[in-house]
Amino acid sequence: MRAAIPRLIIVCEIIKRRLIMEKKIGKSVVATGIAATTIISGGLTHQVHADELVESTVTAPKAAEVTEKPVTAADVAVAQENAEAAKAKLDEQRLIVDTAKTEAEDAKTSVKVAEAAVETAKEVQAEATEENVAKAETEAKTAEQEVGAKDTAVREAEAKAAKADQAVKDQANTIKASQSLVDIAETELKQAKTPLNSEEQAVATAKSQQSQAQTALDNAKTELTKAEQAASSAPQVQAEIQNKINQAKASLSQTNQAISSLEGQIPAAEKAAATAPVDLRNTTYSQFLENVRNNAANQEIRDAANNALAVYQRGQNEFGISVNSDPTSPANLENNLQALELVKAINAYRRNAGLQELLVDPYANVASQIQTIYFERNNWHMGKLIRNENVAISFDPQGAVNFWHNKEKEEYQKIAAQYGLPTDETQIDANAIYMRVGADVFAKKIGHYVQMMDNKANAISAAYDKHPNQWGTPHGTSEVGFHHISNFDQRVNNGTLLTVAAMEQLLRAGGGRSAGSNANVTALKNQLAELKAQKVGQESAINILNAQLADAQKAAAAQIAAVEAARQKVATAENNLALTKQNVALKQEALDRATAKIAASLAPYQTNLSNAQAVLAAAKDKLVELQAAQEAAKANLGTAQEDLLSAQKTLAAAKKKVIDLQNAPQLLAEAERELAEAQLDYEAKQAILNQETATLAVLEESYNSLQANYETLLNILNQAALLYGNALNSNYRSGEDKQTLTAVKGGAAGPGAEDESKKDSDAKIAEVHANTREVKGATTGAVQAAGSDVFTDFVVNPAAQLASVATTADKAPTVPAILPNTGSEAERLAIFGMALGAAAFLGTNKRRRRDEDYN
Repeated sequence: MRAAIPRLIIVCEIIKRRLIMEKKIGKSVVATGIAATTIISGGLTHQVHADELVESTVTAPKAAEVTEKPVTAADVAVAQENAEAAKAKLDEQRLIVDTAKTEAEDAKTSVKVAEAAVETAKEVQAEATEENVAKAETEAKTAEQEVGAKDTAVREAEAKAAKADQAVKDQANTIKASQSLVDIAETELKQAKTPLNSEEQAVATAKSQQSQAQTALDNAKTELTKAEQAASSAPQVQAEIQNKINQAKASLSQTNQAISSLEGQIPAAEKAAATAPVDLRNTTYSQFLENVRNNAANQEIRDAANNALAVYQRGQNEFGISVNSDPTSPANLENNLQALELVKAINAYRRNAGLQELLVDPYANVASQIQTIYFERNNWHMGKLIRNENVAISFDPQGAVNFWHNKEKEEYQKIAAQYGLPTDETQIDANAIYMRVGADVFAKKIGHYVQMMDNKANAISAAYDKHPNQWGTPHGTSEVGFHHISNFDQRVNNGTLLTVAAMEQLLRAGGGRSAGSNANVTALKNQLAELKAQKVGQESAINILNAQLADAQKAAAAQIAAVEAARQKVATAENNLALTKQNVALKQEALDRATAKIAASLAPYQTNLSNAQAVLAAAKDKLVELQAAQEAAKANLGTAQEDLLSAQKTLAAAKKKVIDLQNAPQLLAEAERELAEAQLDYEAKQAILNQETATLAVLEESYNSLQANYETLLNILNQAALLYGNALNSNYRSGEDKQTLTAVKGGAAGPGAEDESKKDSDAKIAEVHANTREVKGATTGAVQAAGSDVFTDFVVNPAAQLASVATTADKAPTVPAILPNTGSEAERLAIFGMALGAAAFLGTNKRRRRDEDYN
């Protein structure tokens, strides 16, 4: 039924549009609208008969009278199809409305233009008296005479311009001829000077040599100036370097005095530090490890301490985790004493079970501190440094251990028979049990307890901090790592594994506290180290300055030599220039003598050349005058043409005015007819716009209803999956207090847990879907399209969930769809249909009356 809704809407709209466009809309439109909307409303309400009802596990709200039917994936798919079809129809109608709006606006503009034309025609008719007509005819004749006069002026200007153009062309030809005469005269003079060629070439060569000698002299003088400037600055450079050397030596002397003073203060400070109590709150675990290393009895302890300190750096570089030194940090010695309380509590349980107590690995505590911070940030085990660990948040140390042991021991006893596990606690092997039960059971149910009681574990590391958490308790995070030490006896003998009592004593002593463990001693030693480094730098700077001074002295000697060499070059260049000048004078005298011998024979050729050049210059001057006259003639022609065009426009306007005055009644009638047509066209298009807008409103309401129906069904289906998932998980968490739930969320990381930790909450929801066959089989597209946000928006009471949802893997939950009765929705849509039909009917009748009046 729902799938047919969009098609019914489309069919009704097509019928309505065809009737409107063919001007045949009648009373049947109202009936059609009522029928269509009634069918649509009936499809939307999805009324269910009594024999179709299925008993629901969720009680319907008592405030509304509803008919319940289980929602299936098919219902959601049909609702989505209906909503999408309605959306497509709505988008199509929006385009139709936009087109109708544009056409109506264009028609309105045409009406305004026609109204202006009518006003103009009325003004012309009022002006159309016999006197004005006669006056207009006289003005037209005068304008016609003016056009004739302007036309004559244009022809005269065209003739003058053509004459000026020809004069310019003729003068250009004259210049070409004059240039030819100049070329001939120059050739003849050159031939007459043939006997002087060798002398002229000699003069040219001598002048070229003189120019080169002058350039060489200029370059030599430039080099000399540069060399003198460089040499003049050398003493200043040496003085500046020497001054820096003196200052550096003075600073070095002060540094040596400060070093001597500190070296005298440190022994006394070390003596005082050896007897001062340890400030546990302000001492970090890295300082503790440094003191252990410095006071180590053997190389194994020193190596272990250095390796542990390197793990801090690895945490920063590889994992981006810095273990700070504030009072809430797990590296704070006060919190490390709290971490020992975790070890004491665990060993108490192991003693009671007949297991050996775990020794403390002080050098693995760094890894525990890093993994503690990782868990707080990521809400999951890190598993990179320690694979077997327990974590709890918001407990004191004893409470954390009690939680790990008591609850999970009961769970372990329950499943021991199922998996064939030993109930004798001395026989518990964590690795073997992990391989037997698998990662999920181990991490969620028994891992904390099994790792605490592991008979293969022989060492432990621990961390505790006071970082704030969302539960607002004064306790932070507790972490312990369980270790299987293969060279256990060797490490006990070399002192790298300690009893709890020995570790506590070592912590309270600050790691055996070398003389440098006191903050004051550390500060003095740091100052001494800085001063010694400063001394090395100052000595290095003095050595560098001495080398620079030696280089400057060598450079000064080289610069003095360069000045002398530059002076020699200048002297040589000046001598060469004098010789070339003398040579030019000699060659010029020879040329003058040769020229004097043939001067009489050259005079006619020189005169011819001068005359030809004078004629050419005069011709070029004449061309400039003619070009100016040409431009003036062109300008006059342009002015005459503009005057003629203006006169022609005046004549055309005068003739039009005569015609308009003579035909004023006819023009007014034509303008009024065009105005009437424009008004009719505008009214028709405005009516179409109103009809299409009304249709759009109905389609929008229909689409909103269909979309709301689809979203409601989809939300119900998603709620079913969420309720079912919550029910599956509630058996582990129900009945626990806030601290218990918090710790359970942390979980236990057992052997191989690194890969298992990749699973997230989405995978768990997917598992629930796998057991809900109808949801997974038929609603993949609909549920995934809604996204994970739909699940987070639905919040219910856990008790109500458990009461209303079946929790077995073979039985999917059933949630009813709350569907409205037929009456409310059907009546509303029927009213829309009637309104649509009435609007279309009235609009069509109005247009018919206008068409009949016009015809």
